[in-house]
Amino acid sequence: MMNRYTNRVELIGCTASGKTTLCKTMQKLGWNAIYEPYMQNPFLTSFFQGYDCAFEVQMCFLLQHYNKIKSCANLDSQSICDFSLSLDDIYATILLNEKEKSIYNELLAHIRYVIGYPRYIIKIECPDATILNRISIRGRAYEKSVDVNFIQELNDRINCFAIPNNFIVVDSSLINFSNENEVYNEIIKKMDR
Repeated sequence: MMNRYTNRVELIGCTASGKTTLCKTMQKLGWNAIYEPYMQNPFLTSFFQGYDCAFEVQMCFLLQHYNKIKSCANLDSQSICDFSLSLDDIYATILLNEKEKSIYNELLAHIRYVIGYPRYIIKIECPDATILNRISIRGRAYEKSVDVNFIQELNDRINCFAIPNNFIVVDSSLINFSNENEVYNEIIKKMDR
């Protein structure tokens, strides 16, 4: 099957890089925002407490994201997700063993077949120190035990992630994602070219 691109934009960025903030600003500018229901993942707290449930966490997130995208597929307005199936894949590459990743890849391939590919992927880059500071400031209880090495590895893999087209890179330490004019000028204009 040929790659089928849809009318959605997905965001790739490390934890606390500004994905949700950017999504909220795009919503103010008339986009349909699709938010990650991260608190509905029943394995998340256990995962951050060190329990061996990475597979469950990743499969749950992948299916939640699939469901959210599929439920918005027929909307006329452009949609932006504060998550990405490609980001899910980066997490899975770090967290899952070979057998688990094989199962995960089969499901991911089916999901991509059903819902297609995003029109654009926006990669949000952000320095490790900024990310760790933002995690500390926002004070989510389950993130208190986050492993600094994990955040650094995740951020490194995100920074190395590249796709051939429909790709926009922004640095959230340089752009104020809450400022509608900056978001319009630095991101939306690039999509209209």
